[in-house]
Amino acid sequence: MAKYEKGKHIVYRCVYHVILCTKYRIKFLKGKIRYRLFKLLREKQVEYGYKIICMEIMPNHVHILMNIRPDLQINKTIGKIKGYTSYILRQEFQFLNNYKSLWTRAKFASSIGQISENIALQYVKNQYKNYNKTFNKS
Repeated sequence: MAKYEKGKHIVYRCVYHVILCTKYRIKFLKGKIRYRLFKLLREKQVEYGYKIICMEIMPNHVHILMNIRPDLQINKTIGKIKGYTSYILRQEFQFLNNYKSLWTRAKFASSIGQISENIALQYVKNQYKNYNKTFNKS
């Protein structure tokens, strides 16, 4: 059963499937950077008004299933996420400063109202497994 969030004078469930891509689809979201990005995305949930339901980080893009407060604009929230993660990752991994930008200006966000949440959840969870099957064939 879907879990609803509660705020002052509101109960809501506004779930979006968000995809963020690295600039020029450069594959740097691996190893320590991948692990750190997981932590960074979870760090700002309360401050930025979203809650991550599920997330998968691929080498060149990120899938996030998130519940976002209805009084916030998804576009601005994603912009804050991209700005924050880029700033911190560049401080901690100096070689990333060689790239003009870490994230593309584009983004994908879709409410999952037209499909069941379980289908969206399975899709996001299976991203990395499907990627490994496709690109790690011997």
